[in-house]
Amino acid sequence: MEPGSVLLVEDDADIREALTDVLRMERWAVEPAANGKLALDRLRSGPKPDLMLLDLMMPVMDGFELLEQLRGESGPSTVVLSASREVDRVREHPLVRATLGKPVEIGVLLDLLERLRVAEQTPSGENRRSGSAPDGDNGVE
Repeated sequence: MEPGSVLLVEDDADIREALTDVLRMERWAVEPAANGKLALDRLRSGPKPDLMLLDLMMPVMDGFELLEQLRGESGPSTVVLSASREVDRVREHPLVRATLGKPVEIGVLLDLLERLRVAEQTPSGENRRSGSAPDGDNGVE
């Protein structure tokens, strides 16, 4: 079974490319976006990805603004990847399931994505509606 699809929103080309490669090796379908505006356009124009990995500090439209644009809309479960001290501002957003500090530990990220994928497939969907990560911690760092 394929793991699912991920929208990877990251402005740093090296990080974006490295994460894309790793996720694809793990059989995730990855669509990279270099900023929040490109991600928003993608989210509003096509089928929703299963998950979104989101950097906060980006040019054009940052992750904070992207999340605000998506407030009140259905969207993908989101994992925030950030070194920003302002990450607390997004932890309570309805789409944010977890936060990971940068630099990201690949094993931790892959484990989290798998847990989120499994949680999204539960019949009750309780984890998705409650806004918490599968382990109940919305602030994995």
